[in-house]
Amino acid sequence: MANEMTFPMVVDAEMGMPLDLSRYECLWQDDADPLQLNPDPDNIPPVDPKDEFMLEGFMAQPSASRSGSQAISGSQPLQVSWLRRTEYVTAKDSSSKGQPLARGSRDDDDDADVDISREAQIRDVEATFPPSYRGINMANIKHPTKPGRKAIEVFDLLPDPETFATTSDIFRFPERPGERPLHQEDPRLDSALLRPVRLDDGENFIAYYLAREDKQAIELKEQRNVSLELNVATDAMRVPYDLIRDYETKPSGSEQTNDLVILFDHGDLPAHTDAVGSSREYSQRPKGVYYKAISRRHVLKRRRVDPNEPTDYHTKTDVINLAYRAMDETESAERDNDLEELMNPNYEPPEEEEEAAPMVTDTQETTALDVDDF
Repeated sequence: MANEMTFPMVVDAEMGMPLDLSRYECLWQDDADPLQLNPDPDNIPPVDPKDEFMLEGFMAQPSASRSGSQAISGSQPLQVSWLRRTEYVTAKDSSSKGQPLARGSRDDDDDADVDISREAQIRDVEATFPPSYRGINMANIKHPTKPGRKAIEVFDLLPDPETFATTSDIFRFPERPGERPLHQEDPRLDSALLRPVRLDDGENFIAYYLAREDKQAIELKEQRNVSLELNVATDAMRVPYDLIRDYETKPSGSEQTNDLVILFDHGDLPAHTDAVGSSREYSQRPKGVYYKAISRRHVLKRRRVDPNEPTDYHTKTDVINLAYRAMDETESAERDNDLEELMNPNYEPPEEEEEAAPMVTDTQETTALDVDDF
């Protein structure tokens, strides 16, 4: 073979596989002794320590340990790091060797008795809690960066039942909203309206509204406290909100977040009205840290308007007249059910009832929008 090559080829008979295989009769005759070429499986020659790394991943015979070579567990998959897996070792060979053991493990799991009683489930769940569930030794608490500080009190972290019904987002404005300077107080900002708008071409942006007068914004907030506390509509005062400007969300905005808003309650906070409409006294809420999850973050920027295109669109609303009304029975039942799911660990969802198909009616385009439910 070396003589037939067109370029010089050096053949070393002492290294690698010999090229002349005609000397081995076991390759050509059926009754020849195969031990001429293959080693005796019952008398494997010792492996040189320098070559032991090449046997990693192979399943050795039980007699290999008696001959001095390292035995490898039969359950270990075949891995040859110094060979090309796609040419010499197939995934089928690796998986087939581990199948009998895996099948036996599954059979053992099926035969084992599993305690599914309520007490066993509670025990298994409590076993997964960290040691802090069974009490915290404040003397062992160390500040990660300020070793001089010490823990003086421990609070339970609980969901806030007073804000659960409100979806909270964070909006970052490029500047202070409104037309007033920074040094001037603006009581309208904490009662502003954000209205999502979607055009026919798929463009999305947010319309920002503010109350027309400061006095109306203050009176509306006071009326909201009374309406929610009594769950009734008062004098149905309507406050006009004017469109200030439109904002776009940057590509980095509108992302889900894991931020939490927390409130430390020592049990001495004054009673106030929550989003459900019920008052809380001092003794009705235990001491703890109450958290509210933030759904999303939004980074806003001013929406640019093409001067060659009309600024008015058919869904544009210049004025919103805002008022409050009492929740009906269906809305109150849904809110109470959500609160029960939040507070009751043994909550069971009620059976769903079939709802009638919603009625579709035609709407007319207007430049003012009346909002009765906030």
